Amino acid sequence: MDFNTTPLSSLINTSTKHTVSLSNHIISILDSLSTITENKKLVLDKYNKIFITEDPKKLPINHPITQQILYSLERIQKTGDEGRNFIYILKKILKLVNEYQTNDIIKALKNVFATKKIVPLPKKEVSFLENLANESLAMLNSEVSQDKKIKIVKINSGILKDSFSVKGFVINKLPIKHKKIRNLSCLLLNGNLELDNPENKSILQFSTPDDLLNYSTNEEKMLDLLIESIKDVGFIFVNGSINKRVLETYEGVIYKLSSKYDLMDLQKISNGYIYNSTTSFLDKEIRTGTFKSASINDDYSIFESDSEMVSIVLKDSLEFDLEEHERKIKLILSHKKESNTYEFIHSTTLERKIKDIISVKVDKNVYDKYIEEINFIISTLFKTQDYLITKEEVVKPKENKHWDECD
Repeated sequence: MDFNTTPLSSLINTSTKHTVSLSNHIISILDSLSTITENKKLVLDKYNKIFITEDPKKLPINHPITQQILYSLERIQKTGDEGRNFIYILKKILKLVNEYQTNDIIKALKNVFATKKIVPLPKKEVSFLENLANESLAMLNSEVSQDKKIKIVKINSGILKDSFSVKGFVINKLPIKHKKIRNLSCLLLNGNLELDNPENKSILQFSTPDDLLNYSTNEEKMLDLLIESIKDVGFIFVNGSINKRVLETYEGVIYKLSSKYDLMDLQKISNGYIYNSTTSFLDKEIRTGTFKSASINDDYSIFESDSEMVSIVLKDSLEFDLEEHERKIKLILSHKKESNTYEFIHSTTLERKIKDIISVKVDKNVYDKYIEEINFIISTLFKTQDYLITKEEVVKPKENKHWDECD
């Protein structure tokens, strides 16, 4: 098909020669990380294949310097910062190569970074997730490993603004049996809520009908004893199967859990005891735990206590957004923000421009990572000619198509 005779001809660029500074390629990459550009066009290559690109053409995504920038961005995001300011700073500094020599830029950058001094961070509007994290931390008395004592429970319904934190434990499931909340005592069972008879695991043989009758009668008595033992318990948490008759006759609330770690958390907040089988408490006084309060909602249940555990209930109807909220709040909890930032001084016009570029209001700990990664990327770019060609150096690409082939 001849595209020159179609309306597409105006969009097709048949020229494959571009003499553009590679710094512009890298700036284009940074643009793609932070913005969506509309400067796309159709390009016809030497094999008459059409593909979509941008002008100037970007470096391949697997180019080493591209990967280094992405790695730097990942390292910055581990501090809890999204990295938008880092991309902005890097892009603005790279654009200085159109006005100044690379050596001058590096020298000025070092001079400005050397003048940094700590100043208070201006107060700004705190995000909802930051407020939620700070509220959760404030509920804890101990200063050691606070983030490890905070559980995040995701509820796939509602909106983010409905999220909250509570001192205690939250289960994001409904009970399998809920007649009424009789009291706040709880039984924790890491096993089956039924008779623990070893012979039930094998085939039983009876010589006479009387033997069978006696066995059945004895089993019924043991089951009655089990039901009598748990009748005054308000909540039962089971990590195993549940006897049908027990389920039908018990008047409280039963939860079937799938994780022993949930049982361990419930033990901490209730000061209870975890049993491994019903035999351990049958016909004995049960060691139960106690909650401060309990409530059962449509999607989750809350068990409050005075223990050193806080649960953050994150709500959102979109699962993807819910995962993103969880990621952000974990970063906030694991990286305490300082109330300080950096301020810089300049001596020359170039230093003033750099100072204006890097003067963003971010936390000091984040700023330290910015400076480390900016120095790394800029020095790599400016000291390696394969990555950067500036106008002042008047370096042109080789015209020999086979320059990289051996004789």
